[in-house]
Amino acid sequence: MPPLLYSLLPLLLCMTVVTWQAFGLDPHSNGRDFMHNGWIAGRLILEGQNPYNPNQQEVQRLAGSYLSTLIVDGSIGYNTGAAYNAVYPYWALLLQTPLGLLDFPLAFIIWTLLSGALLLTGLYVVLEGARRRLTMTPSPLVWSATLLGFGLAALVFVPTLLHFSLGQYSVIIFFLLGLLFLPAGGMLLAVSAFALATMKPQLSALPLAILLLGWLLLARRKAILSIVLTAALYLIPALFVPYAFSGWFSVNFLVQKQSTRLAPASSSWWGLAYAWAGHWWVWVAGALSLLTIALLIRPVQRAIAARDVTAVLPLAIIVTLMITPYTLGYDQVLLLLPFAWLWLRLQNDARLAARLLRYALLLWLTLLPLLQVELVDMVQSNYIRVIQTLALLILYYAVTKLKANPAGVMSDE
Repeated sequence: MPPLLYSLLPLLLCMTVVTWQAFGLDPHSNGRDFMHNGWIAGRLILEGQNPYNPNQQEVQRLAGSYLSTLIVDGSIGYNTGAAYNAVYPYWALLLQTPLGLLDFPLAFIIWTLLSGALLLTGLYVVLEGARRRLTMTPSPLVWSATLLGFGLAALVFVPTLLHFSLGQYSVIIFFLLGLLFLPAGGMLLAVSAFALATMKPQLSALPLAILLLGWLLLARRKAILSIVLTAALYLIPALFVPYAFSGWFSVNFLVQKQSTRLAPASSSWWGLAYAWAGHWWVWVAGALSLLTIALLIRPVQRAIAARDVTAVLPLAIIVTLMITPYTLGYDQVLLLLPFAWLWLRLQNDARLAARLLRYALLLWLTLLPLLQVELVDMVQSNYIRVIQTLALLILYYAVTKLKANPAGVMSDE
């Protein structure tokens, strides 16, 4: 079998599962977030309206018979409250305008297929990048089985299922962060991924800040280009549509403050503190967040010293999901990246401790999310999902404390 097929076959098999999932979603009860964040916004742009401050009657007309998707407790409710407005940057909305030309069910199927393809591609890029950095040389058959196993596990990961049913966007950030694990040399691709990943600041700000710091110290050209390209994405649309930047900025940071207004429902320290710390919850959440950020200091120093700043991204993603006020359950699909990284770090280590940690990672990926579904249902709140991220943070430090094995695959971080 040609080597390329060993990578393509797992992708094709997993995409078959994605296709089955995509056609199994009912557009009358699923896809709420995709309708809100992409499909309606695309249609508004096609009709020449301002998606950040649209005519509300026109929004309901565009939703048509699928308005039931947006009904909560008997009345219409949007992600942004009683009134609708888009929340993503204008350039990101423009990318979805073609889907606005399609009926909602077909557009939702295409969006799900695209999300699945990006998830799998990003996951495989991360695995290949980790394999190269850890100097692993598995046989083609073993590697193909690894890709298939990770792909199937990713597709039944509870945050992934929630992500697909809502039609969310975190998978795009996962894919873009995954591209940063490609072999060195693809500067333009890396810089483009950096710029595009700013689409969802609450998930990308900290990892990208660390990456930019590394680029400023080690690859100044790359840092300057990433800043210029990111600024261009946000500011150039304003030349053609004056409200393109001001509308997005106002919605997210001035008026509705998307990054903090849902803190009580967050699956990070913020939601947990809100539920358990009484009127001191902001101070408790802030203190826990600062302490968690402190865990990044030494790994960042080592990554910069080793001239491989992407080595700290798995930990940066875990920390981001712990400290961001607006982090919900579907955002935890990003945890697949550190999971894949940690799993490969353990593969060439035959010691009992490594075997136990591999089992712990498997339990984390499969049983823990199912248990959390029950807990979330019992307490009727999203904050309990912080357990998922906290568990992986603990596993991260357990794995990185293992001493190097004779094959040199592991390193004490």
